[in-house]
Amino acid sequence: QSTIAWSARRCVACPDGNLFPTPASDPIGSLRPQFSSTLFHIIVRTRRFLMNQQIDPRGPKFTAAITAVVLAVVLWTAPSTFATVLLAVQTVLFGLGAALGIQRTPTSWAFRNWIRPRLAPPDDWEDPAPPRFAQGVGFAFGAVGVLAFVAGAPLVGSIAVGFALAAAVLNAVFGLCLGCEVYLLLKRFTTSPEDEPITV
Repeated sequence: QSTIAWSARRCVACPDGNLFPTPASDPIGSLRPQFSSTLFHIIVRTRRFLMNQQIDPRGPKFTAAITAVVLAVVLWTAPSTFATVLLAVQTVLFGLGAALGIQRTPTSWAFRNWIRPRLAPPDDWEDPAPPRFAQGVGFAFGAVGVLAFVAGAPLVGSIAVGFALAAAVLNAVFGLCLGCEVYLLLKRFTTSPEDEPITV
């Protein structure tokens, strides 16, 4: 008589209902259900975390519209102290969007709390990485504009602001984010084929 205790368990995968023995004292077998449950909860929580990181694509468009108005006022009033200070404030906002993510900027907060509750849910959600990169590009142009105005080179400053204004208008009106497109292009060239997901 074998010293190993065996217990019979019905095989649900077999249509004829065959029985196969499973060691009752198998520690690995007893941990499998617990491991599967833990893995399932990890997958669910990871998916929820990633979904929470997605943003409403209308939020960046709203931010771009506010940015376009601010930059238009800068161009209209430049060169002046008011234009330089206003551009500096906008550059700080660009920096916040690049450092913390566009979803953590004041304009995104205003969109989430004042505008989005009055709108229907979006059809799709957006990865915040490309808009965040675009905020970094805006910060670069804004910084060039501020330095140029302070250094007494209003033409250079106006050109930098003009580029940023054109990008903001394209995003706000047509939904074309130039900085996002640059991000995706760079990612395509910097990602090796081994790192790309395999689709079946």
